[in-house]
Amino acid sequence: MELKLEPVFEDARGASYRVVLPDNTEMILIYTKKGAMRGGHSHDRPETSMVLSGRMKYWKKLVDGKEIEFEHGPGETLHNEPGEVHMALAMEDGWLMDWKIGTKVGECVTTNYEPYRAKIRASMEDTKK
Repeated sequence: MELKLEPVFEDARGASYRVVLPDNTEMILIYTKKGAMRGGHSHDRPETSMVLSGRMKYWKKLVDGKEIEFEHGPGETLHNEPGEVHMALAMEDGWLMDWKIGTKVGECVTTNYEPYRAKIRASMEDTKK
């Protein structure tokens, strides 16, 4: 049984890697530097995430429109239903694993949510200063 680790993306915030399982399903392993933001989108599939190291602050806009905010640390998980918008801030350098359970490589559709994406772009500009 073989796993594949493929680089997906790298920028000033950190890097992400695709872990391809033997059945061609995938998990995404994400390294994020302290102060960087991620997400600002929703998916058409359920997603479970686990903080592997570091500490993350999350914002979620639920399907019913309610917005919530919370923090997670190592070993803690969160679940996003399809259509739930989510965004995170790394409070420390850390690793996160995202898993869209049962989703084959390339099957997931991601939809950006502009109010959250604007915050992420602004945070990226702040890190350049």
